[in-house]
Amino acid sequence: MDLASGFRFPKFFKVALPAATLIALHRMWTERHRLETLVNSKTAALKSSEQTLRAVLNSVNVAIFVHDLDGTILDVNEPMTLMYGVSSEQAKRMTIANDFSSQRNPTDQLPVIWQDVLNGNPRSFEWIARRPLSSEEFEVEVFLRRIPLKDRDVILANVKDVTDRKRVERELMNAKTAAERADQEKTTFMSIASHELRTPITALKVYLQLAQRALTRGDPVDSLTIDRSLEQTDRLVRMIDDLLDVSRIETGALALRQQSVDIAGLVKDVVEVFNHLGLNRKILLEPHLEAEPARAFADPARIEQVLSNLIRNALKYSPENSDIHVRLSIDGKRHEVRISVQDRGIGIPKDRQQNLFTRFYRVPSKAHLGRQGLGLGLYISKRIVKEHGGQMGVLSEEGQGSEFYFTLPLERLPSVR
Repeated sequence: MDLASGFRFPKFFKVALPAATLIALHRMWTERHRLETLVNSKTAALKSSEQTLRAVLNSVNVAIFVHDLDGTILDVNEPMTLMYGVSSEQAKRMTIANDFSSQRNPTDQLPVIWQDVLNGNPRSFEWIARRPLSSEEFEVEVFLRRIPLKDRDVILANVKDVTDRKRVERELMNAKTAAERADQEKTTFMSIASHELRTPITALKVYLQLAQRALTRGDPVDSLTIDRSLEQTDRLVRMIDDLLDVSRIETGALALRQQSVDIAGLVKDVVEVFNHLGLNRKILLEPHLEAEPARAFADPARIEQVLSNLIRNALKYSPENSDIHVRLSIDGKRHEVRISVQDRGIGIPKDRQQNLFTRFYRVPSKAHLGRQGLGLGLYISKRIVKEHGGQMGVLSEEGQGSEFYFTLPLERLPSVR
C-alpha cells in the first residue's frame, strides 16, 4: 500500500494490516524522520557555532585560557600558543602555577585571587608570566571571570602581554624622576651658587674699600689687603672655572690636550707651588717609584687641576697643625700610576662616601659647616680622570682623616726589537 507521503512498505512485507495501523506506522516513521532531520540540523548549527566561536577567540589579540573550577586547563586559543610558545595539547597538560607563572610572583596571592573568582567576583591584576619551554619571563595583565559554558561553569582567563607598555611606563617614570631631580638640582645649585659666589665678592669688596680709604688718606695700601684681595679673586675664578667645566662635561665638550707627561715631575711641581704659598703646614711628597719612569699620556693642565683640588680639600678639612701627605706609586701589574692625597682631618661617614663624586653634593655634617663650596670639585675631578681612562676613589674613617686617590694608565712605550 502506498501512502501520499511517499512512504512505501518493503516488497517482502506481505501481511495485510488494518488501515489504522498503517496510518499509525506512517506517522511514527514520519516523526522519526523529522527528529533525525532536526538533530542533524541542530548538530550542524552547533558545529558551525563552535567553529565561529573558535574563529572569534583566535582572532583576538589576547591569550585565552579556559579552566575548570579546580584550575585544570580545558582549552586555549591560538594567540595563547603563540604568546607562550606551546601547542594547545601541551598547554592542557600544564598548570598555571607550575608552568606559566614566574617564581618571582607572590606565592600566596594566586590562591586568594582564584577563590575570589570562584565566589563570582571578577579579578584583574598584573602578573609575571613564564614561557615553559624557554623559561623566558614577561609581564602580563590578567582578567579572570567565572562564566557558564554548556553544561557547567568554567573560569575564563584573558591574558594580555604588557611588557612593552610597562617598559615605556618605566622609561617615562624614570624620565619624570630625572626631570624632577634635575629641577631640584637646579634649585639647589642656585641657592648654593648665590651664597658661595657672594662670599668672595663681598670679601673682595671689603678689601677694595679698605684700599680706597687708604688711598684717599694718602696712605699706602697694606700688602695684606692686596694679598687677601688676590686670594678672594682666585677663589672666585676657581668657582667660575668649575661652573664652566660642568657645562662642558654636560655637553660633552670637555676637551683634553693630551701628551706624554712625566707624572712624578708634575706631582712634584704642584706640591712645590702649594708649599711656596706660605701655609702654616707642609705638603709632604712621599714618592715610591720603580726604576722605570712614571709617564702617562695625559692633559697636564687637567691632571694639575685634579691634584690641586684634592690638596685644597685636604687643607680645608684638616687641622691647621697637621701635614698633608701626597704619595705616588706604580702598579706594574695593572700598568698604572696611583696618586693619593691623605689628611688627618675630620673624615667622612661611610654612608656619605658614595655620594662624594656627584654633582653639587656637600657632606651634611656639623663638622663640615662653614667649609662648603659649590660641591663641584670632586665631580669634575672624577670626570677628568675617567676621560683619561683612570679611576678615582676615597678611603676614609670618620674622625680619622681621608685619603683621596686617582689612577692613570701608564704610557705604553714602543718595544725595542
